[in-house]
Amino acid sequence: MKIAIASLGEEEDSKISDQAARAPYFLIFDEKGDFVEALENVHADKARNAGGSAARFLAQRGVNLFIAGNVGDRMTRILETEGIKYQAKTGNAKEVAQNIK
Repeated sequence: MKIAIASLGEEEDSKISDQAARAPYFLIFDEKGDFVEALENVHADKARNAGGSAARFLAQRGVNLFIAGNVGDRMTRILETEGIKYQAKTGNAKEVAQNIK
């Protein structure tokens, strides 16, 4: 399983972003909750359809579970279409990832 967490920073213990599609980074963790990599969210500044674009970006990277403080309607629909589960969580990205395993 591959977990992506919308975050405010690129470090594994960064705060989870309240804005899913507009988060500056997506932190990737494996099924054990171990940090794999930080991906810059190149869709964060898009004028339109940031949610759909970000969801497809995550799907192309094999993400199975997405976590953010809040996930908008458009992003929710695309995540569901791509077969990615999502959860609304707040706090420290690493702690949340390790509690999911």
